Amino acid sequence: GGHQRTVTWEIAFVGFARMQRPLIIMAVILPFFLTTNPWMYGVAFRRLGLPDSVSFAMDLSLRYVPTIARDFFITMDAQRARGYELERKGAGLVNMIRRAAPLIVPVTINAIAGGEEVVEAMELRAFGVGPRTWSGSEKIRYVPRDYLVIGVGLAILLTILLLRIFTPFGP
Repeated sequence: GGHQRTVTWEIAFVGFARMQRPLIIMAVILPFFLTTNPWMYGVAFRRLGLPDSVSFAMDLSLRYVPTIARDFFITMDAQRARGYELERKGAGLVNMIRRAAPLIVPVTINAIAGGEEVVEAMELRAFGVGPRTWSGSEKIRYVPRDYLVIGVGLAILLTILLLRIFTPFGP
């Protein structure tokens, strides 16, 4: 049947708010990556007050993403050279997963092996035994612009919290 649906202002507002969430997350995270030297990720997280282990884990994971992406494309090219086709017709979900296995399995195993090597290297260098000295931490300083961005971000957060608490558009 021709089922009629009424779109109220509240439904439209909630839909708009849901669309904003991923955009806001990207708007908060992207400036960090676009303005911070990749060599300074660990130092930056440490200067933000995170513990050494968390800072180091964030630094490693952020640096590892491009490596895994590169491995994925190399593996895909290698499998294509062997006559493998990922984009074949008649694709159901199960068939797509089955066809993705020759890509995902080698990339995952390489990632795990690489991670093991990093862990062993860190253990050999006695990571976590004493406090870490972050080389380059003296280069990172807040400037007035940083405080402005932090202030604007906090003002937006406070506004959102107040709207959530005191208006019907809350939860």
